[in-house]
Amino acid sequence: MRAVHRPLIVLLSAALLLTAAPAGAAPAAAEPAAAVAAFDPQTVVAQDPNVSYLGTPVSSRIITNMVLGQEGGVSMTYGVYRGSKDTDSPATFVVADTLTGEIVRTIPLVGADHATEIRRSVDGKIYMTTTGTYSLWVYDPQTTQVRQIGLINPESPADGYGWSMAAAENGRMYIGSYPKGLLYLYDPADDSITNLGRIDETQSYIRALAYDMERGNLYVGAGGSSAQIWKVEPDGTKTPLLNDVDTPGATDHSFISTFTFVDDRLFARGGLSELLVIGADDQVEYWRGDGKEAFGYQVTPRPDAPGRYIFTFQETFWEYDSETATTRDLGIPNNGYLNDAYWVELDDPQWPGWTMIAATNDGVVKLNLETGTSEAHPIDYRNPTTIQKILTGPDSLYASGYMIGLAPFDSATGAAGETLQSGQFESSAVRDGRMLLGTYGHGRLMEYDPATGAAPRQVFSLQAQEQDRPFGLGYDPVTDRAFMVTVPYYGHNQGALAVHDFTTGTTAVYKDEIVTEQSMIDVLHHDGLVYIGTTIDGGLGAVPSGQTDAHFIVFDPDTGQVVQDIIPVAGDEGVTGLMVGPDGLIWGVSEDTVFKYDPATEQIVYSEQLLGNRYGSSTVWAWAYLNIGADGNVYGTNRNSLFRIDAETMEYTRLVDRAGNYANVDSNGDVFFSHGVHLFRYDVPELQPVTPLEVVFTDRPGPVHDTYTIPEVEGLDYLVAGEVVAAGVYPGRGGVSVTAVATEGFVIADGATSEWSHTFRWGPPLGDGPGQDPFADEED
Repeated sequence: MRAVHRPLIVLLSAALLLTAAPAGAAPAAAEPAAAVAAFDPQTVVAQDPNVSYLGTPVSSRIITNMVLGQEGGVSMTYGVYRGSKDTDSPATFVVADTLTGEIVRTIPLVGADHATEIRRSVDGKIYMTTTGTYSLWVYDPQTTQVRQIGLINPESPADGYGWSMAAAENGRMYIGSYPKGLLYLYDPADDSITNLGRIDETQSYIRALAYDMERGNLYVGAGGSSAQIWKVEPDGTKTPLLNDVDTPGATDHSFISTFTFVDDRLFARGGLSELLVIGADDQVEYWRGDGKEAFGYQVTPRPDAPGRYIFTFQETFWEYDSETATTRDLGIPNNGYLNDAYWVELDDPQWPGWTMIAATNDGVVKLNLETGTSEAHPIDYRNPTTIQKILTGPDSLYASGYMIGLAPFDSATGAAGETLQSGQFESSAVRDGRMLLGTYGHGRLMEYDPATGAAPRQVFSLQAQEQDRPFGLGYDPVTDRAFMVTVPYYGHNQGALAVHDFTTGTTAVYKDEIVTEQSMIDVLHHDGLVYIGTTIDGGLGAVPSGQTDAHFIVFDPDTGQVVQDIIPVAGDEGVTGLMVGPDGLIWGVSEDTVFKYDPATEQIVYSEQLLGNRYGSSTVWAWAYLNIGADGNVYGTNRNSLFRIDAETMEYTRLVDRAGNYANVDSNGDVFFSHGVHLFRYDVPELQPVTPLEVVFTDRPGPVHDTYTIPEVEGLDYLVAGEVVAAGVYPGRGGVSVTAVATEGFVIADGATSEWSHTFRWGPPLGDGPGQDPFADEED
């Protein structure tokens, strides 16, 4: 073996390796990030007597990666399970026996939500980068203790969002990050973390890292707008390893990820999960680039067959043969993506020869190629999971989880059913007793049958159309069509509308035919037309498109044509909250402005800045959610607030502050909203039974008209709930004046003038003269 080359960090001054790091890039002698105080749901309940707390319905097993190690001669599996930093269940470091999956110990990482990466250093210590704290942590198997080393970037913590790691000599760890694509180096000798700068100014991510211990070369998987692999040599020379000749199509995607460097080869996965193998001499050994063929975080070499490597794809183990540059399915079941592995000869006749002991994202597994068998054990650890959306199902409401999970819950008690350990579901509709689920990533529509509980089946995917996050989903039972709108894939700005016809099984996709270089984030199907809200924010890592105004679009799915394209508020970033309002108009929200669109006149007929919150400087997709409550008023959320809008007067009332996301209503018209992992209900007061009161309308001058019954309603003046044919101005008993025909279910507020299909007024008694009306000068 050749001597180890000088550490890469020594050569930074040559300015050949990386672009300049921010001034003062320095050691992280910083104190560990302060622990975040646990969120108390009672602070929400205390704000309104109608609010009640329903608990944490989604409980998921979410882990990014796992590694193996040794404690006292026993093989252990190490992983961090996602939690919530502001609860008693933050991200949790879990140690389990590799052979059985039995949990040995758990250690909460206070203040952290999740670990984006976990890696073992050459000295056996386990390092983790976490969200919520933007920190680097270390676990020492000898002391069985976790230590928070500190912020990755003390000067600008948010720029230290660690995403990838690679072990180097002497226990050092390279760290790749988001959102500026910065590279860092941790040195355990003095606990310093040095900012090495950017590998490429145009890319926002370093999604993968690998290190060649023999040659001292660092492999950097940069991306965001275009996938790249850079080989950085000890003298600072940078070599791009992807090109249109050797790896055609690779740079068309946003990322190359999950590196393993072993036996002088770099193994990686392309943007569509294609297998990529590049030799230490930079020659591409394997690349087909035509679709999914490799899953997981590691490729492991066979000890009994040099040049052959095991990896996972779909439900089985696969093998790559470097001599023939081919892959084959071994047909042996796995239990998830391969994370880490080692080989051992067990003293057991049932496991002859070499047996692979591995960690996967679902637990642990043994694989024996001689017998063609595997034995899997789950690591059964779950944490309460952040509620991603509150969705309507055929049998109940459901809470979806970030990044995995779907749980039904009883809207009266909050009691939750078993969490489906599948998918990140962003939107829903009900079709024939099943749930249609807009699913991240690659813009997938799934169908789930709660009656069977079987894994959701895929209806279609928009991967080929470079789509990712389906925040809006509608369904038309008359034509049996689904309408799904999407945020594009990482590094892209062009969203899409997908129209799926279940009768024919075909999917039509519309992109710039609807809007140019914007995401489509909300959709409403009503009376044969599709209403779409857009945002100027594209996929993560996308270069800003230059668009400045969000659009409200009316689209005819039968003709495939845009009917109306309206900018509700110039300069606003996003349009969300689309619904059919209690007045029959189309309601929507443009940042803090509530607007109404009249399909009859094809115009926006109302627009007012009612909501207190506007967008910040970061990317915003999901925003406002509007629903009609049991009392006929409009209830909604727009990021950390629950509010009511009086459907008659348009008066805005904030009901809950500093909490409130993803409003939805149940069949009783009560409102449900979330904050982090927590679920809440707002009990909407229902109209009380009333006692009828007879009022006789008379014409002045003119004939006496039919007796009309108006019930008394506590807290209101009158509820018109009948039908009377009348015309002209009528002085009523007790000061009622009616100018047209009555209709059903309309509330007349005290002293207000209101519109329905006809107009009613309530006021003081009329004057002495014939036909006098005290409200004659007021607008209907």
